[in-house]
Amino acid sequence: MTDERIEAGFSKSRASIRLTRRRFVAALPVSLMAPDARATDLFLLDQTHGSIVFSVEHFGTFSSKGTFPRFSGRLAIDRARPEATTIDVTADVAAVSIPWPDGAALLRSPEFFDVEKFPFVRFVSGKISGLDPSRFRIDGTLEIRGIQRPLVLEAKLIRAAPDPAKGTEVAHFSVNGELSRAAYGMVAQPLAISDTVRLSIAARIDLPAERK
Repeated sequence: MTDERIEAGFSKSRASIRLTRRRFVAALPVSLMAPDARATDLFLLDQTHGSIVFSVEHFGTFSSKGTFPRFSGRLAIDRARPEATTIDVTADVAAVSIPWPDGAALLRSPEFFDVEKFPFVRFVSGKISGLDPSRFRIDGTLEIRGIQRPLVLEAKLIRAAPDPAKGTEVAHFSVNGELSRAAYGMVAQPLAISDTVRLSIAARIDLPAERK
């Protein structure tokens, strides 16, 4: 990954969008085609607007969770071509956190993320399609240790509510998926740590309040 991409991934630029709460909750593909919207609108995604949590099983009897407390990305909505809407998120692997003694150091090691060579992981969406009015399928590519593999995520709109203090509507999403760590070259300790890694992502998007 180039320095330019890393810098872009952690940029702090913000841009607002025009999107009513009613249309947003009804169906994302429909709302993206709102006639009064700009061609492309941007959201900033980072740790102040959500979280990235992963979990694995140990010896098939219990599980542990970790987080990527530093990440940044952008959601670009193309109103003229909803299918071209994109998500691009980069996480800082060196900041990985797990409530297990020496666990973070193990994850940073060459056996796992190998942060000295590959300090970031990145997800870039491809096709985004609606499953029902509040659920969406996101087909994309996940890059870990320089290896790119397809990844399917499911996003769900949890709630959308007004924030009177900011004069905005706040939409909360959950995003879930799973991957094989072996597919990215992380094959160490197969008996102690499951191959399947589950992802649980929370995201918040601030929308302009609905016009009256």
